[in-house]
Amino acid sequence: MAKRRGAGRLDSAAAAIGGSLGRVAAKVEALKKQREEIAAELRELISTAQRMLNDLGAETATFQRRVKKVVRRRRRRKFTAAQRAAISRRMKALWAKRRSGR
Repeated sequence: MAKRRGAGRLDSAAAAIGGSLGRVAAKVEALKKQREEIAAELRELISTAQRMLNDLGAETATFQRRVKKVVRRRRRRKFTAAQRAAISRRMKALWAKRRSGR
């Protein structure tokens, strides 16, 4: 079976792309680890600050995530029922005219 021309270039391009993706994945993992370390430090700082405030006699609120419920408002209609009916009649007449013209 004959080897196609350019197959070597395609393989080398695929290898280069794979290597680049591997480096990007490694950087993403490093950033995730760094983010977790920073989050742990922040949690420690927050708890230390709360203990200090409690020692001073101040009441602190506990930090809890609130899940906000997304409320979608129903859009108000721009036309009245009579206007919508009139548009419907005009469009039906237009469609009927196009059908009869064929």
